[in-house]
Amino acid sequence: MIYIISSRLLYFFCVISLLGMASSFTTSSPILPEQHLIEYLENPINFYAVKKELRFLNKGSKLSKKYLPIPKKGDIQYSYGTFKGLLKSINEQGDKILIKDPLEQFSSSETLISFLTYKPWRTAKDRYITTNNETLLGIRSKVSYTGFANYDFVHKSQKEIEALFGKDYLLEQNCMLYLRNGKILVLKLENSQVIWFKYYTLQKEIKTIAQLPPNLLVWSEL
Repeated sequence: MIYIISSRLLYFFCVISLLGMASSFTTSSPILPEQHLIEYLENPINFYAVKKELRFLNKGSKLSKKYLPIPKKGDIQYSYGTFKGLLKSINEQGDKILIKDPLEQFSSSETLISFLTYKPWRTAKDRYITTNNETLLGIRSKVSYTGFANYDFVHKSQKEIEALFGKDYLLEQNCMLYLRNGKILVLKLENSQVIWFKYYTLQKEIKTIAQLPPNLLVWSEL
């Protein structure tokens, strides 16, 4: 009888132990807003995939060196941009809509999405636009684009942004500013909805609004 009871107890404890192990494998802690923010600031997009999909043109605009991290020797600032006509062509030729906004509302010369990078300029191959060797420094967008995936901010509400990244931000000139360790995300609000956003990697010493580049809080090139 003692042997039978011991076996049953042993079986019971084994089942409880296995259930506990299964629970530890199948449950995980939710990702906190601050963690979401840090992940985005460190790696906002798959830049090379976006560059291939949107077929950017070289724009040549630059940001003052005093705001940017020191580049590697031989690297230069390189700016990519895309316009209404190019985006309309991409939308019409593909099997899916990449740009969700009606493009008729924009002027034909306006840059709707742009990227700033450091690009090596040491060899002839380095300089090809198809050579994927850039370091991403900045993003500007005033359209909703599927390539931004979970971070397609345009048209999101202020509350949606707060739910994603938290409420630890500055509000200046109707812009939400998330600034961490020299990386900044600016989201322009109109009627509590994002109408454009900018992302930049700046020098780590930049920690206050007064130190930020001019025009950062308006829709224009820096």
